[in-house]
Amino acid sequence: MSISVPEQAPADESVPVRRATPTAAGAAMANQLAEQTRDQVDRAEAPPRRARPWQRYLEADLGLREYWYPAALASELPEGGTHKVTMLGEEILLVRKNGKLYAVEDRCAHRGTRFSERPLVLSEDTITCWYHTWTFDMENGDLRCILNEPDSALAGRTGVRAYSIVEAKGLVFVYIGDREPPPLEADVPASFLAADTVMHYGEPTVIRANWRLALENSFDPGHHFIHNWSPYVIESGFPMTFGYVAKKGEEAGEVTYVVDAPGPKGFSRCTATTELIFSAVIPGRNGRPDTTYTAPAAVGKDREELIASFLAMPPIEVGIWLPSCNETVNFPSDMITFDWLVPIDENHTRSFMIGAKSCATEEEAQAWQGETGHAEWYVPTVEKFLIDDNKARESMQTFYEKENGWDRERLYRPDLEITMFRKFFSEHARDIQTPDKLVSPRSRRNPTRGRS
Repeated sequence: MSISVPEQAPADESVPVRRATPTAAGAAMANQLAEQTRDQVDRAEAPPRRARPWQRYLEADLGLREYWYPAALASELPEGGTHKVTMLGEEILLVRKNGKLYAVEDRCAHRGTRFSERPLVLSEDTITCWYHTWTFDMENGDLRCILNEPDSALAGRTGVRAYSIVEAKGLVFVYIGDREPPPLEADVPASFLAADTVMHYGEPTVIRANWRLALENSFDPGHHFIHNWSPYVIESGFPMTFGYVAKKGEEAGEVTYVVDAPGPKGFSRCTATTELIFSAVIPGRNGRPDTTYTAPAAVGKDREELIASFLAMPPIEVGIWLPSCNETVNFPSDMITFDWLVPIDENHTRSFMIGAKSCATEEEAQAWQGETGHAEWYVPTVEKFLIDDNKARESMQTFYEKENGWDRERLYRPDLEITMFRKFFSEHARDIQTPDKLVSPRSRRNPTRGRS
């Protein structure tokens, strides 16, 4: 049993459709990406690594460089406090002192002692190593002085990395790179920074999977099967299928690529031409009968009930924005879920889950930040739905980490939207993080631009 999905209109006219506006350039790019990567799917043998048209993607184990990333919740860095994070393989110490934010390399230039093991912020704007007293300027990373060698000739001649840092909407963002950073708006969806958007934050979660596996899961057209067992689907009767897969030849029409507008580059996906499959036949062999299997969420429902359930929902839109932000609109209702998937290292990803909602009054805002946001967003979305996504992400990790998965994977037609993104990534990423950049000399760039 299947349902052919037309372009959806929201059942409730008060629910906004936030689909990215298609442009000629975006449509042309989607078609081009589809044609450039179509020969990578439905192949019995995986093409050799050198033949994959997404080489930079394959090299990006540690993520993308020259971008803003969330580093911590603002609540994790109180006044006078410090907070250690690892991002893209770089160990960083965050500091809030007298209302100012600082981010410095968590490694003394002397002999590599980690400041975070006993952080000493002895003056307004310095960090002192607790081992040998080397004291660094947190604004620019320069060695300010050495307390047990006051006249050291090294003062001002060496130092540690300092990073640009800014706070927005309850998140602390750090810029990983050596160039002059762009405004935060260049790397953050506009809906996140909207004045009337109020946030409900989940606790950051560590996923035992590479960041690319985590990000691809967010928009994988064939992954929805796993959610037939999600508690939210079981309890709500949400019409879950075998997958939201575009009709053959119409894959490029499912996605709207954004390349010529302010803000981050990426794409949004809104189901438009999908054939929703709720049951399918497993052919029998050696005289055994065929087996018809129905998706658990569709058992006991006839075609008309499934159509009514599906059309009653507002159109769900998924956006993927460089460097690694997933934006899901209208699930489970009129709200936005942001999931920033920040690489920690090659095998671990930190997920910042945020439920966002437009609030007209201060009373609505306080309710959303508290019990309302917890009941309407966190419980159904994080606890009862996305938990299955993390299980799937971690289940793939061994294959890609230890079993040469990037070379051995066999992709099928529904993966075409994934191959399109990989190619897009390879062409539009500003830079990729590589192990040599973790130990290269610090940048002399002024790190203070954009600091709050």
